Amino acid sequence: MPWVAFGITLYAGLSMVSNAPFYSGKALDVRYRVPFGMMVLVLVLFVVVSTDPPVALFGLFVAYAISGYVLWAWRAMHGKPAIEKKQRENGGKAS
Repeated sequence: MPWVAFGITLYAGLSMVSNAPFYSGKALDVRYRVPFGMMVLVLVLFVVVSTDPPVALFGLFVAYAISGYVLWAWRAMHGKPAIEKKQRENGGKAS
């Protein structure tokens, strides 16, 4: 068990200083309309979490932990530059 804790701590520490594009909730803008499919997805998410909260929440957290690196690898394989590179090229302004 100490090795599992060491691995999780190492992953968390490296993720904090990496440039992996993890989704931030700060980008949520509630002024605009939300597609109906997204509302259904949120409802399904509530149902899944309420059926078995410990397992469902753990699965969601693991999926979020992996999502930043998956998106990073996807962009690297398809040759899309990272957001930080675009900002440096534009003088620090987001495009």
